[in-house]
Amino acid sequence: QVLLLSIFSVLFGQPFFANSVITAMLHVLSRSMPNQKVKWLIFTVPYWTLPLGLMASDVLQAGSAAAALPHVLGILSGHFYFFHKFVW
Repeated sequence: QVLLLSIFSVLFGQPFFANSVITAMLHVLSRSMPNQKVKWLIFTVPYWTLPLGLMASDVLQAGSAAAALPHVLGILSGHFYFFHKFVW
């Protein structure tokens, strides 16, 4: 997963991928128990929406859609890991 994120970071010009690793971890955990409810800020949301909410909050804070790129890379690599570890 780190190798995949390293390749994505080089291709997309992202010098750091800590946000991607956090989002990937959150995506994998949310896929393991998707219907559990969690508190996020002041809202109670299903666990599977948490990585998307984190991405949306970063985009709103940055004021640019480019802030979503690390989160999209994290979701893609987390999905790749989850699929190959638990589904396939």
